[in-house]
Amino acid sequence: MGASLTYLNEPNTDVETECGDWGPLSYSVSGMQGWRRSMEDGHVAHWDKDKRVGIFGVFDGHGGRGAARFVAQKVIQAMVNSKA
Repeated sequence: MGASLTYLNEPNTDVETECGDWGPLSYSVSGMQGWRRSMEDGHVAHWDKDKRVGIFGVFDGHGGRGAARFVAQKVIQAMVNSKA
């Protein structure tokens, strides 16, 4: 009974893709919901052209989308504010 709350009867095989090109770098990321009731993963792709530094991350939801999306939204600012 619990699995039916988490999984669909058939997988959602629609693929969402995001691409970016920042001169010296280009990227592409794709995601597919699969059997879960909602997309649980998150990602970040950020390039600072002035500093010529970027961050790319993929975050797996592992049974919930909240943490993955939170990290994707907050990681850039957290790193900018870091002294390291």
